[in-house]
Order: sequence, then C-alpha cells, then structure tokens
Amino acid sequence: MKKATTLDEQIEKYKNRNCELDISEIEIKSILLRIGYYRLGFYSFPFEETYPIIENRTHLYKQGTKFSEIVALQKFDVDLRMVLLKYINHIEICFRTKLVYFISNHYKGNPVWFIDNSVMGKRYIENFDEKIYNQLKNNQNVIKLHHKKYINDKYAPAWKTFEYATFGNVLETYKALQDKLLKEKIAIECGINVPQNRAIFTSYISAVKKIRDVSAHGGVLFDYSLDKALIKGPALEFESDNRSKLYPIILVMQYFLKHISEELAENMKTDIKNVFDTLKYNEKLKNIVENCSGYSYKKQDPIS
Repeated sequence: MKKATTLDEQIEKYKNRNCELDISEIEIKSILLRIGYYRLGFYSFPFEETYPIIENRTHLYKQGTKFSEIVALQKFDVDLRMVLLKYINHIEICFRTKLVYFISNHYKGNPVWFIDNSVMGKRYIENFDEKIYNQLKNNQNVIKLHHKKYINDKYAPAWKTFEYATFGNVLETYKALQDKLLKEKIAIECGINVPQNRAIFTSYISAVKKIRDVSAHGGVLFDYSLDKALIKGPALEFESDNRSKLYPIILVMQYFLKHISEELAENMKTDIKNVFDTLKYNEKLKNIVENCSGYSYKKQDPIS
C-alpha cells in the first residue's frame, strides 16, 4: 500500500517526472496544501507522455510541461464549475416549477398526486418515503410546520413538497409520470417541441442534472464524458461523437435558458466564452480543452 507523502516529496516527484517548476517552491507548497497533490493529478494527467492511456502509466510529463499550466487548467475547471452552477440553478427551478404546476393542475383535486398509483409508477411510490419524503419531513422547516398544523396529513401538497426536493428527485418524478401526453406537455413547455420530445427532453435534462452533480461536489469537468451520448435534437443538430462531451451539454443548457430568458442565455454565452478565453493564448491548454470538452476556439457552435 502506498504511503502519504510530504510536500517536499511531492515536489520532488514533479521534478523527477520532468515537470518544470516555473514558480517558487514556497508558492507550490501553498498550492499543494490548498488544492491537494492527488486532485492536481486529474489536471496533470493530460500532460503525461502516455495520456490518455491509464494502464502502466510512467507518470512522466511531456517535454516542456510547466507546473503553472497544470494549475491554470485546474483554475479553469473551478471557474467553469461556478459559471455552470449559476445557470443550472435557473434550469432546475424552471423545470421543477413547470412539472409541479402542470401535473397539479391536471390533477386539480389531488394535491398529493405523487403517491397516487394512477398517476405515478409503482416503484416510484414504493420508494417515495425512503428516497424523498423522510428527508424533507425531518430536515425542512416548512414541511415540519405543515405537519404540525395539519396533523392528519401524511404528505404536504406537491407545491410544498417539491420545492425542497433535489434536482434528481424532480427528474425521477418526471420519469415516473405515467401520462405520456402530460410528459410531452412539460417537455414542450421547457422548449422541446419536436417529435420524440419526451426522449430528447429526458436526455437533455438528465445531462444537465449530471453536470450539476459533478459541479456541486467539486468534480472534474473539463474532460467529463456522458456514458450515453446526447440524443440528436433541437440543441444538437450535428452528428458527432462529441455529443457525449462537455461542450454539447453546455449547448443544451443554453438552449433551455433561451426558452427561460433570452437575457440569461446571452449572459451565459458571454460568461462561458470568458472562462474558455482564459486559456486561449496557451496552445497546449487550448488543445487539451478542445480535445477533452468538444469546445472549439476557432468556431464556437452557435445557438440558433
């Protein structure tokens, strides 16, 4: 089993692996304590001679690799996470609001439609308490106060319950909804007004949710790849293997935002460009980001 290493030992590893330490060792130690040697490894991997092969890695860096470039890639990733989280929040709230509004008004006499087996799938209802409601009832004051006031209610109404549900909870609710026409209506209201809109919408919103999870938990974004490529649709007309990469998911986010607010969509495009532009004068970093994310510095994919 490997043993923990000191800052001096970590610096020595960078030296022995042909990384040029182009900033002071005092500053490098500060960075290693702030970010972590292991985490920086995610950002130094693309600079290795054997990248992207994982098996039998030598960990030797390509000629001319600078420590500052590894740190710049990590900073880019952090800045990108912050921008994406800001705009994902708008998409998540809009999705939740429309789902609750249209289902609740469709089943107007049933404010707890989410546990009605004529509305939702059997497995969803069976798992609802354990996976969703118990957490809300124990941790959310509004839900606690509801049950204190309405002691005979087993559940708070949908508009209270789902206000505190996670993005994942809301997505699972959409998937478990049995009325296909109602699912189509929600997809259309979110901007997917094309044939097979339920499948396309589920593909799109699931990808946004995955990026939200990675971003919220401090995961690595620049080389993120979906297990299953996004379905070709109104946000992604091109045929390409790149539909599993990060930048197509960003295009999906911009598409959703355009149907929420033109201003939000434009603001996001500007913010995203500003983050990517931080690397545009370093050819090595540009190539890494283009290859990993699907972003093009020469021609960015516009939203029609």
